[in-house]
Amino acid sequence: MRLLIRVVETLLAGAGGGAIAYFGVEALTGDTGVAAAIAVPAVLNGGFGGARRIYAWKTIGGWGAFILDSSWALVSTTVGVAVNLVNLVRRGSGFAPEFSVRQNRHVFAVGFALKRGFANTQGPVISNATCGRGDPIANHRNLIERHEGLHVWQQRWFGPIHPLVYVLWGLFGAVVGVVYGALSRKRRVHKVRIGKLVETAAYYDNPFEYWAYRNDGRWEANNAHPALKWGSFKWEKT
Repeated sequence: MRLLIRVVETLLAGAGGGAIAYFGVEALTGDTGVAAAIAVPAVLNGGFGGARRIYAWKTIGGWGAFILDSSWALVSTTVGVAVNLVNLVRRGSGFAPEFSVRQNRHVFAVGFALKRGFANTQGPVISNATCGRGDPIANHRNLIERHEGLHVWQQRWFGPIHPLVYVLWGLFGAVVGVVYGALSRKRRVHKVRIGKLVETAAYYDNPFEYWAYRNDGRWEANNAHPALKWGSFKWEKT
């Protein structure tokens, strides 16, 4: 019976997500072909969500998460589907039901990561939540709940604006880091890698990351360089 219920939830969530995406895009563009193509990741996301029982259907937040994932946040959801597929075929990704079931997100202990030692959140998917440390995922509850969990909702709230900010801020930050590093005499004296300055300006200073690091209480303790870190700028004291 439990298996049957899960199969039904998988089918209904997949169909529901696809319908939300299809009719939304069709209403905006009038193009059924485009709508059908864009609905594919919504179907897959709904299917994954139903199979793993992540959406809290008994709450307003659960329905809101599902609708946003299938519409306004579909750009990020699509990337999340790709991460889900990678983790599906990757051995030892470690899906964590205790952090996922009815909590409106997929959490993997290991899995895909953009950078070694960092968790990665795309759409409703939190991957590499243990940051590659090999310890129990329960040790990373604060990171999951307050940092990566916030990223999940940032993507739902801000929709396509969220990835656009990451791309533009990343490019701008890279330029700032390189120019500052090239012109700074103190950087050469202290032998600071330009890459560290680029990482600080392009990643840590991103407003979405600043918000998340503040939310989990790790802004002061993160690895951003004080020369370009928001609220620090202590280069003269280093």
